[in-house]
Amino acid sequence: MEGLIRGEKQSLRREYFSYAKTHRPSPMDEARLQQNIRRFFSEYSNPSLWHRKKRRVLIYHPFPSEPRVEFFTQDIKNMERYYPWFFSSGLYARSGRILHNINKMDYLLIPALFITPDGYRLGRGGGFYDRVLRFFPRYRSVFAGYSWQVREKLPLESHDRKVGFIITEENIRIT
Repeated sequence: MEGLIRGEKQSLRREYFSYAKTHRPSPMDEARLQQNIRRFFSEYSNPSLWHRKKRRVLIYHPFPSEPRVEFFTQDIKNMERYYPWFFSSGLYARSGRILHNINKMDYLLIPALFITPDGYRLGRGGGFYDRVLRFFPRYRSVFAGYSWQVREKLPLESHDRKVGFIITEENIRIT
């Protein structure tokens, strides 16, 4: 059964990369995604964090086939950006030369190739973010991508974890 699920996931990964190679989002879709990301951080972010002037957000470095979240978030004033730093001992948040505990982050902006409407994601297959999500509150994890990446169903394994929010160019969804 596990082998069958892994095979389905590999097939979906090939489908994603084949599609992403030939299709780039339109400038209008990029602008709408950027607008919804801004809206999320101004309207939807956790009320318990509102006393802070800035939200600490871990942002992944996008591959060419992924949404340019660094660019989309660069002018959000109430956000401090951190970047993932992997060691054998775990994942840390890096700001310049300083490493921070991942639990100090207010939000994780997490990549995915595909995601279900209820927040289960299909990544590149390394399991990094599933391991992080095991220890991070779901309501503070966010996927930002395009509506074509949302799939009704994905093959799931016991280690797969959900994100709390899905942001696309079309809407913001709480899972």
